[in-house]
Amino acid sequence: MIITSGGYHSIHRNQTMQDARIAPDQTAQHQVDKLTLELFMNKQQYRKFIAKTDPQKHAENEERIKELTKYSVDILSMTQQFLENPDLCITTEVRDVFDKYTQTLIRHFKMKEVEMANLYNFSGEDDDGDSLFGKIVAPTSTRSSAWSHERVSKRY
Repeated sequence: MIITSGGYHSIHRNQTMQDARIAPDQTAQHQVDKLTLELFMNKQQYRKFIAKTDPQKHAENEERIKELTKYSVDILSMTQQFLENPDLCITTEVRDVFDKYTQTLIRHFKMKEVEMANLYNFSGEDDDGDSLFGKIVAPTSTRSSAWSHERVSKRY
């Protein structure tokens, strides 16, 4: 018997654990694992992982990359046309998606400006802002050695 977040699932004697695996999108834990892998693995490792675990998704990603490469000049040209003429409308769908794309980019650029203007991100030498451990000087103590009569200086 397998216990999952979705409940109990039984395995018959002749059935292996892989045969009894629950469909991926049925469990919340699988979704969390998938999200964790997507966010914390670098892109190359994640691509290799998907190639081994989900060949269909890997093939779709590879096809998308090929199409991006094939149409990159056309995409850049159309983007330039939209930037030069904001009222240009090729199709309503393209216009709406381009508007969302540019709004997202503008929001991203504004957030970058806020991050750069944030005083806590400044790391200059003359920084007089509050810092947690900025200018701590390690104390020293002097004592006599237990084995000899020399003075020992200890830094913490």
